[in-house]
Amino acid sequence: MACDPHYNIHLITGKVQGGKTTLLSQLVERLKKNKLKITGFLSRGSFHEGQRSGFTLVDLEHGKQIPLATTEEIPGWLNFRRFFFNPEAFKEGEQWIHNGLSQHPDLVVIDEVGPMELERQGWWNILKHLEKRYDIPQLWIVRDQILPEIAEKWNVPEENIFRVDSSDQTELMESLTRKLINTKR
Repeated sequence: MACDPHYNIHLITGKVQGGKTTLLSQLVERLKKNKLKITGFLSRGSFHEGQRSGFTLVDLEHGKQIPLATTEEIPGWLNFRRFFFNPEAFKEGEQWIHNGLSQHPDLVVIDEVGPMELERQGWWNILKHLEKRYDIPQLWIVRDQILPEIAEKWNVPEENIFRVDSSDQTELMESLTRKLINTKR
């Protein structure tokens, strides 16, 4: 029986500003200490006067950073809902993953898969490539509001969904660590 490639996709979900990226950042550091090679990126949020004002894309392999989105209009950037997205950041993020895949990583991280991807924008192209890579475990961040759509679209089983806001953070970190270390080749 062939392995369903979607069983290698794991989702961390929770509310907007619910600690998903913070947990993922801590998890990545823990997994690196366990000698896992990780490729992908985090989307770190920035705030202005208590409101989310933008995101910076951070390469997990080399620490490079590039502005991903802002609430301020920038010519040439894609307007999606209340943010303007840097098209160069999407190209750069995809390149980081392609470069990382050539190094045979133990894990690919995507922060985050959201409404843009459901509309075949944003990280859509790299996700379509990654969904065929059943040989590499993947960890995607997804907001709880769209979790059902993402899980259904990529056929992610319930046992591969980890909820930030519904469990003890320490136990969640332990559970994710065990699951991802056990998938290491």
